[in-house]
Amino acid sequence: MTPNLDNLSGVWCNQLGSTLHLCAHEEDGSIVGSLQSVVGGVPGPHPVVGYFVDVGDGLGVIGFVVRWSSSRSVTSWTGHFNLHEGTLTTSWLLTEASLEDGEWASTRVGHDVFRSQGPLGSDDIRSSASLHA
Repeated sequence: MTPNLDNLSGVWCNQLGSTLHLCAHEEDGSIVGSLQSVVGGVPGPHPVVGYFVDVGDGLGVIGFVVRWSSSRSVTSWTGHFNLHEGTLTTSWLLTEASLEDGEWASTRVGHDVFRSQGPLGSDDIRSSASLHA
């Protein structure tokens, strides 16, 4: 794969089978898209918003967030992308709403590696746009 930021826009799948659709905007470094999770029992897809920084030669950093509409929680992912390898290597924090005395116990930490599945199709783009309307 020849690395360019068009390769960041596309369909990505993690080690558990969750599917991430990303549309990266080179002008301002923003990301929009959707995530269909196969864990947690949260029907989707769910809107994704975030940013990336291109450091050149197909490498960079990325961060994005999902608000789970059917639960009282938010997950943020942050990490690196390598367009040569077609990977997004991320760590995540999932925080659930809790009472004040349970704040520390309300956050889980994990790790995901998303692998490129190819470019977005026109249906993917329309679906992601409707989630952000």
